[in-house]
Amino acid sequence: MQKFIKILLLMLSCFSSCCSSPVDQDSNQKPLWTTSLTDGGLIFGTFPVINTELGILFIGAEGNKRTLFFIDKANGAIKWRWSDYFSSAEDVYVSSVHLFQNKCTFYNIGNIYSLDLEKGTSVWRIAKRGGGIDGISGLGTTFFYANDTNLEQGNLINQQTEKFFSIENPTGYRMFINAPLAFINQNSDTILLTTRGGLQLMNSTAVPSYLLLYNLTKRQLLYDSVQQDNTRFGLPEIVGNKVYMALGLSLQCNDLQTGRLLWRKKFESNFIRSGLTISDGKVFAGCEDTNFYCLDAETGNILWQLNGIVGGSHKPFVMNGVVYFTRTYLYAVDINTGQILWKRECPEQAQNGSVYFFGRVTGSDGKIYVQSYKSAYCYKAAR
Repeated sequence: MQKFIKILLLMLSCFSSCCSSPVDQDSNQKPLWTTSLTDGGLIFGTFPVINTELGILFIGAEGNKRTLFFIDKANGAIKWRWSDYFSSAEDVYVSSVHLFQNKCTFYNIGNIYSLDLEKGTSVWRIAKRGGGIDGISGLGTTFFYANDTNLEQGNLINQQTEKFFSIENPTGYRMFINAPLAFINQNSDTILLTTRGGLQLMNSTAVPSYLLLYNLTKRQLLYDSVQQDNTRFGLPEIVGNKVYMALGLSLQCNDLQTGRLLWRKKFESNFIRSGLTISDGKVFAGCEDTNFYCLDAETGNILWQLNGIVGGSHKPFVMNGVVYFTRTYLYAVDINTGQILWKRECPEQAQNGSVYFFGRVTGSDGKIYVQSYKSAYCYKAAR
């Protein structure tokens, strides 16, 4: 009888070990390296974590200046710092960059900067007098951005810029157009996809949102398709012949060639801050209702969701069948099952509750790179 009880206890122990949560098993894993990105204060502003062959680019702060830090992937050593803005008090709100031949070009609050990633110096700077959404895209030596109600292009070699498309800005309204996504079609034409909208100034009511496709080679508007009345929208993503984007309380998919709506899925809150990531036939996005969703990219049906993921949402990152994202914590989730493989708390959070993970995640070669409001971190990937 005693022998039977021992065997039973051993079986229960093995069962408990096999079925315990991977979050509990792995909750104490330490980062491979940590690098401070400030001189003591907190980081304010936004800049996507950029993963290049030469290193990783993070936003940080020194004194009152927003500073970019270029970090060695292997050991976290700082290769260089950059803060050569037109104004020492210039805020940084950058949503995307254009990388070409070890040059990083970005548009920030009306100014354009191009950095040499090897040297950590400014290649050139262009002061624009407009404003607009702080994103940029590019094809080779040509970059594209939005400046107020205009779409403009520039040349990385000679820094010449040109306005090539404008939308109307009627009296009593504040209209805007987003930075376009650029691609080459089957006819070798340069095609630009963007969204536009605006506000009625008297009551700050949003005007209808439009999805716009423009042939730059032929200087021809292909479509300017209204999507939904009185709502906000996020930046679109192109995958194959489809466009995915957040619009108001919805995620939706459109046909790239025609702008025709293919599906739209409504939710309790919006995804404007999160952005979308499309990978492996799935759409990943964190909603402001504190849930994280995985949708079928073909139908828009919810495949799985994680409830009660607190904190602000940011664009997810997918690598080797795992989706990573920050919402106060750093999460690693299986893309097929929605199982949380592990969850990391920022090591600095125990001492300062205001310091937690934020922004986009990136990774390569079995490593994940992320930042908090004070430091950069490297973790071993879940797979």
